[in-house]
Amino acid sequence: MYTGADIKNLCRESAMIALRRNRDISDVNMSDFLRALKITKASLTAETLAYYEKLFKFGIN
Repeated sequence: MYTGADIKNLCRESAMIALRRNRDISDVNMSDFLRALKITKASLTAETLAYYEKLFKFGIN
């Protein structure tokens, strides 16, 4: 699962890929995002998400 920071990094990497492809480019296309998805990995595991959901539901003891 992607966090907000992960999505920010994905967008940044997509823009960098587009710039490497063409320095005069003014937009990022789907192929740039797909390439960035191969590089940028999600930082939130299912176990971490379950931990935070439990913490939210039951609070800190």
